[in-house]
Amino acid sequence: MVSKREFEQDNSTLLDKSWVDAILLTFPQDAFPISRETEVTGNVGVETAVEIVCTHCYIKGRATSKFTIDDGDFDFGQTIANFTKDIGETILDIGEQILGNVTQYFTNLFDNFDDGIDLEDFAFPPMELDFNVEVAEIPECRLDFKFEDIELYLSISTILSSSATYNLNLYTSNTPIGLSVGRI
Repeated sequence: MVSKREFEQDNSTLLDKSWVDAILLTFPQDAFPISRETEVTGNVGVETAVEIVCTHCYIKGRATSKFTIDDGDFDFGQTIANFTKDIGETILDIGEQILGNVTQYFTNLFDNFDDGIDLEDFAFPPMELDFNVEVAEIPECRLDFKFEDIELYLSISTILSSSATYNLNLYTSNTPIGLSVGRI
């Protein structure tokens, strides 16, 4: 009687990491500028900023992973062949999409010349490409993750700031150099 062969690989890692004053997220004031001209020739500007800092944070514990191949009938070569076939088909599909987009671009380019040549005729449209590779399930393989004694501490500082300005032009000259001499 032949028994099933089982392959098992496991690994364990201690988690012991801490951070002090680590910036988790920051949006500077110039990330959200709002500026507009008003009806009375004034200018309104609003700026905001966001900053989230981990003033004192840590994680402790143990993470364990385990990879198991259960079935003795598992054909690793066939699995790799299927995987490379899926990737190859995806690459060919992307190549066909690119070739089709370039062909369509040049067809439209010459059609755009009918009204004269201008810079807008040469604008290349964005390509919508799908780089997702569909990979078949491998039921004979199992990957397990286990977390033990996890301790997570977060002390977070959040800063939200905002400013607003309003500029109003009080005087505008009607002469090119800004000065004029009255009648003598």
